[in-house]
Amino acid sequence: LVDAVTVRSQVVQPVNTLSGQVEPYHTATVAAEAAERILSRHVERGDRVQQGAVLASLYADTAQTALSQARNAHAQAVAARRQVEADYRRAVIETAANRQQACAGVDQALADQQKARAQYAQATAGERKVLSYTRQQEMHQAEDALTQAEADERLGRIEFNRQTYLVREGASAQEALDRAQAAYDAAVARRQSAEQSVSLAKDGARQEDRDAAGAQVAVARAQIASATHQVERARAALRIADTRDTRLESLRYQIDGLRAQEGQAHDAVRQAEITLEKRIIKAPFTARVLATLADVGDLMSPGTPVARLGEIQRVKVTFAVPEASRPTL
Repeated sequence: LVDAVTVRSQVVQPVNTLSGQVEPYHTATVAAEAAERILSRHVERGDRVQQGAVLASLYADTAQTALSQARNAHAQAVAARRQVEADYRRAVIETAANRQQACAGVDQALADQQKARAQYAQATAGERKVLSYTRQQEMHQAEDALTQAEADERLGRIEFNRQTYLVREGASAQEALDRAQAAYDAAVARRQSAEQSVSLAKDGARQEDRDAAGAQVAVARAQIASATHQVERARAALRIADTRDTRLESLRYQIDGLRAQEGQAHDAVRQAEITLEKRIIKAPFTARVLATLADVGDLMSPGTPVARLGEIQRVKVTFAVPEASRPTL
């Protein structure tokens, strides 16, 4: 039997068989970045590695030592800067407190000086009155003045005793005790003067009254001298407190310098870390190891190849097309 086939026309696609080469789509030769010997190699030809995987390690003792030294230097710089900043904060508080105390001391000393001058004027007036006394009776006024003077003396004694206790306990300054002593002495002097006034009002001016009035003037004059000395001391203390501003400026300059040193130390640490990182050779992308180009113990230098990697998830094919087959492509 013979099969019969109906003849018909159709387009026939020609098939060309070509030979070529399949290669990774992306290849890279990984090289060393430092001059050092290979301590260990972690891959072999054909291994698959992920991006960032360690391919080889170089000897890093020197780099590790340099990093430790840089970190120690940075820690010392930070500690020095913090210490000076703490000194600066403490100096600011001390300067403000000392200046405030010095200003208060000047104000108090000026007030004491003014008070001493008023007492001196009162003492000289009393002396003139004694010398020109004409037995005009001012008994009530003299007795009132004595009562007030005695009250002032009691208050002055109480304050003096209180300041004495505070100074002994370390809760107050000697200067406050000196002021309390001066105030108490002045109160005693006023009381004595008031007593003399009462006596004069009763008996008239006697020689001993004149002597007492002269003594009161001398005491008042001495109080003026003491108050003037206290003013000078207080102003000197204020000048010393003002000089602390120069110390603060010096500390600020020192802090700026230490901050610059700290920044340099930080940069040195980062540089040492980079240098150490270069002792670890890593895969730049996920790939397969096509070839290992260095072994353990080999001396590397910057640019010396260690391994060749290829990305095989995507490939490229290279083949030659004969001249006769090109029209059919």
